[in-house]
Amino acid sequence: ERQAAEAICAQCRFELAHLGNTPLTGGQLKALFSRAALVLTNDTGPRHIAIALRRKVVTLFGPNNPAWTHTDYPDEIRIVGRGPCVPCDKPICRAKRHYCMKSITVEEVLQAAETLLSRGRNE
Repeated sequence: ERQAAEAICAQCRFELAHLGNTPLTGGQLKALFSRAALVLTNDTGPRHIAIALRRKVVTLFGPNNPAWTHTDYPDEIRIVGRGPCVPCDKPICRAKRHYCMKSITVEEVLQAAETLLSRGRNE
C-alpha cells in the first residue's frame, strides 16, 4: 500500500499531509481534518471523522463491503476494488494477493480527488 500511496502523492498538484506513519490522537486528527480540503482514506474511523467534519472524502474500499457503512454524504466518492473475491470482508487476504486494493488505480484516485476539489471549498 505504501507504493500506491507514494505514487498518488507524487502526481498531486496540491499540498499533502501523508499520515501513514504518524500516530495522532482523535483530537489531533479532528483538528487536522478540519483544515483539510480533501481526505483520502480507506473505510476506517478517520473516514467517518472526515464525513462528520463535512470534508471532501475519497474512500478506498478493498475487502470491505461499502454497503455496511453506506452514507448518503454528497462530498464522498467511494472507489471499490475489483476482483473475484471482492468484497470478502476479511481483515487478512486469504489469497495473499490483495486483488481488491491493487485493482484501484492511481488514475482513479486522482480523478476522484480532482472531481471533488473542483466543486469548490468546503463549508
